[in-house]
Amino acid sequence: MAKPKLEPYEVALIKAMLQRGWANKKIQFFFNTPQRAVNSGRISEIKSGDRWPEVAPVPQYALDEFIDQHPMGSSLSDGEEPKMPSQADAAPHFFVDDDQRLRLIPDTPTSQTLEMVEFDSLFEEIQEKTTVLLEAGHNFLGDLSQPVQAFNDLIQEDRANILVMQLWLRGNALRKRLAAHDEVGNEDFNPAKLNPNCSERLRDLVEAFNIYVANDPKAALIDRQRLGASGRGKVAEGWLALQPFLKDSRDFASKEAINAIDEMGQSLEEAVLENGTESEIALSENIAQNYVKAFVTGAYRLVRRALGEELPKAWTQFKAGVYNQFGTIAASGITTLVVNHYTAIMGFVDAVSANPTLQTLLNFILSLIS
Repeated sequence: MAKPKLEPYEVALIKAMLQRGWANKKIQFFFNTPQRAVNSGRISEIKSGDRWPEVAPVPQYALDEFIDQHPMGSSLSDGEEPKMPSQADAAPHFFVDDDQRLRLIPDTPTSQTLEMVEFDSLFEEIQEKTTVLLEAGHNFLGDLSQPVQAFNDLIQEDRANILVMQLWLRGNALRKRLAAHDEVGNEDFNPAKLNPNCSERLRDLVEAFNIYVANDPKAALIDRQRLGASGRGKVAEGWLALQPFLKDSRDFASKEAINAIDEMGQSLEEAVLENGTESEIALSENIAQNYVKAFVTGAYRLVRRALGEELPKAWTQFKAGVYNQFGTIAASGITTLVVNHYTAIMGFVDAVSANPTLQTLLNFILSLIS
């Protein structure tokens, strides 16, 4: 039986490791399996270009992600390094690219319960019902105009450009407005009371949106989220503490990442002030945590690369309370950002999650950056 060969994606990872100056022996351990041994000669052939010259190396951030998920990853620090904190599933994920820019991982609406043709039809139905509601005009819609227009601006986009988080937030705003209308009953002069024609059109739209949420696993997960031990007061406290960091982090984030954090911030502030739902506040908390985790993890990975073979020693001495034994690492880019806003980030982490791994990474970075 022929032995399994290296896959192109594995070759791309090996090339990225070679770019870091890793020895063949070190690389081998990441790709050896019980069914296949990767010898040093094969890696040398990849390095020289004799084999797979057409395969480009993966970006360094992708190699970092591979290392952190691989069982052998802990060997780089002799087991001293903590496991990298994972980002919350019920929120968009972020990563720091090789240009030290925070980027948003695309997270478009999908369904595991509906056939694609059914899912397409559902989206078309939501688009049509949004258009019908807008046709009622501003005079009848009143305060409903703005949230409906915001929802329409998003739902009429190509689905590949829509984020589940944004769609859920804007659709949930319509749910809340319908609920406010229903609560006042026959109080015709109550400001929350909608024109009968508008309320029924809105109800049709919300019902279609609810069907979408039930059939999109990410949207359904957001719907089920509830606040943990932090509570809404702690989330608001953490968000306030994070403001200086958020302001300066914009210089290191893509437009899409900034838009996501801005929309989340507006939703959070409205939810806290207006006694919003737990799902809204939990989503905002998860987005903010993912944003912070991506920056801190990205900064740590830069420090890890700079330390190279000195990483195990750095962790051992850090844990012993001995700092700066290798000379200091020059701060730049996002490492400067994280160090300068240590207090703001730690205040947020303490308020909403008390994540010990994130706190350890922050303190490790601070101990080595001048």
